[in-house]
Amino acid sequence: MQWCLDQVGVVYRLDDGSRIAALSGVSCSIRQGERVAVIGNNGSGKSTLARLLAGIIQPTTGRITHEGEDNHDLGTAALVLQNPGDNIIGETVREEIELTVGGVDDAVTSPRRDALLSQYGLVELLDRPLAELSGGETQLVALVCGLLSGRRMVVLDEPTSHLDPPARRLLIDHLMTQSSDTHDQFESTPAVLFITQYRDEAQYFPRVIELDRGRLSFDGAPEELPVRDRDESPDDNPLPVDSESRPIVVVQGLNQSRSANGESAAVLKEITLTVQAGDAIGIVGPIGSGKTTLGYHLAGLMEPSAGTVEYRQGVSTADPPVVLIQFPERQLFAETVLDDVAFGARNRGLDRSAAAAQTRQVLDAVGLPAAEFEQRSPFSLSGGQKRRVALASVAVCGATLYILDEPTSALDADGHAALEEQLRRWRTEGVAYIVISHDVDWLRRVTERVWIIDKGRLLLDAHWPDDATGAALEQIGFVV
Repeated sequence: MQWCLDQVGVVYRLDDGSRIAALSGVSCSIRQGERVAVIGNNGSGKSTLARLLAGIIQPTTGRITHEGEDNHDLGTAALVLQNPGDNIIGETVREEIELTVGGVDDAVTSPRRDALLSQYGLVELLDRPLAELSGGETQLVALVCGLLSGRRMVVLDEPTSHLDPPARRLLIDHLMTQSSDTHDQFESTPAVLFITQYRDEAQYFPRVIELDRGRLSFDGAPEELPVRDRDESPDDNPLPVDSESRPIVVVQGLNQSRSANGESAAVLKEITLTVQAGDAIGIVGPIGSGKTTLGYHLAGLMEPSAGTVEYRQGVSTADPPVVLIQFPERQLFAETVLDDVAFGARNRGLDRSAAAAQTRQVLDAVGLPAAEFEQRSPFSLSGGQKRRVALASVAVCGATLYILDEPTSALDADGHAALEEQLRRWRTEGVAYIVISHDVDWLRRVTERVWIIDKGRLLLDAHWPDDATGAALEQIGFVV
């Protein structure tokens, strides 16, 4: 069994009547049971390819067939979307799992379902409302549902964006061990299309497809994949250290609880810490450890169950920290990219003309040329492009403290470079920022301090490098 793409093209019509070719002349085939990684820059057509194979959209030109028939059947492939919350329709984890496997043979599914729930640490979350899960926990639920769907193909769009290193290793190991080179088992195993920005993840797959501006630029073994200058890791470039020691946020005895099924559970426990003017701080911790909850408290978006978050000089309830949330599409709201980004500048008191001028400057800086993108709807962009718009919308706000939650998710190499340049500008200007990320190596490069959190507690507050950081990272399962 196989899917065949023959000279497939997809053209999107924008609100202003213009057209964009998302895919052009793509031809390839995917056999059932194959494990294929798909890479490419933001806007290269990866998510469009995913929607095509899932039958959500149809090609503008060319043809997709499955076993010789046109691929109009939505039941052929399961798609786990880039924002895992978009996959969710149930109220609790248990209900979501039951809705997923409802049409699948229970005698076959039950043992596999129980094994996956245990393997991915979801057993204790079964009765949790899905709305209360962290981004990583939501992604695990969406992944398990995709793997349990019983479809002949599973398409995973940036499936590791919100996973910590142990969960990333678990997912890739599971996908690799589930496949088989023996004919009978291979035919009974679903094909997996694994879309990722991380070339180090693609190296684990026997086959890699690369898209470049909508065209297929490579299809082969990972060891044959051309290395481009932008793919190479940049040299460490230590950030300048602000010698001024001036507290701007002081947290004392912070506790946060949530109620579920009549019981109270602690999310944060006795957190005490200080943010200084000009700080560059990374927050690291396993999925569900409380990282985002801590970030929301620092931004004044949540009230503590106990303890205090006190703003000092330069930060106030009238001029609070600015947050880039984990899922940028929830932060976008305007009809055009220009209006969305300019909103923050106008809130600072700039008139429409000055706000537009600053917006265009920031859009160019984050790699979205204003001449090309300012009149586009932010909702028509790729996931990585949406994240750049969201980054631009906070960069124009002129805050004393920025809090960025998983800002590199779905970003390509150019997006990483633009983000790092923005962080460098803030650091040079003495602006403090806090970055929540699972990417420890990247955090070492762009932050000076690290907070390591596990099960709601602050394990460590230290500067990089520090002997204690390695031990604490190993304690939470992050390999160093």
